[in-house]
Amino acid sequence: MKHQSNKDEEKMNQLLSSVEKVFNGQEEFKKNRTVGNMRNIISSTILKSPTVELIGMDEEGDIHFRIPREEFGIENELFLKYKKELFSTPVTNCLGELLVRENVDMFSNFLVGIDSEKYISLVNKWSYKKFGMQFTKDFVYFEFHSSLLQNILMEDIKCV
Repeated sequence: MKHQSNKDEEKMNQLLSSVEKVFNGQEEFKKNRTVGNMRNIISSTILKSPTVELIGMDEEGDIHFRIPREEFGIENELFLKYKKELFSTPVTNCLGELLVRENVDMFSNFLVGIDSEKYISLVNKWSYKKFGMQFTKDFVYFEFHSSLLQNILMEDIKCV
């Protein structure tokens, strides 16, 4: 079940704008004209709305999921050409957070399933830093700390 709201859409637009600012601020990207290509790569993934498959949560509180490679929106030729940019922290974080926010209901089950005795040491003790992303022939794998999920779910409460 996909969960989207105007607030989520606004946050994703802000996130995409931040990614664009990072790329526009780096001369290397300007010289190689990859800003437009990166925008196309991010846009193509967003437009495809890939199917998220949950893998699980490990003992450190990291949540793992994957999407089918063909639903990622990047052809092999583009992947090889822009591999460095694709694996940059801003792009990985943007794509990963978008997928989590679009599927937040599905991901929230991980937090609900944690024993209350372990919740503090597993989720609250740590702070999300960035997404991990790995490509294989058939899938794109993502990993992030569960504290990000908690932060996303608490955003509306913090605004009150």
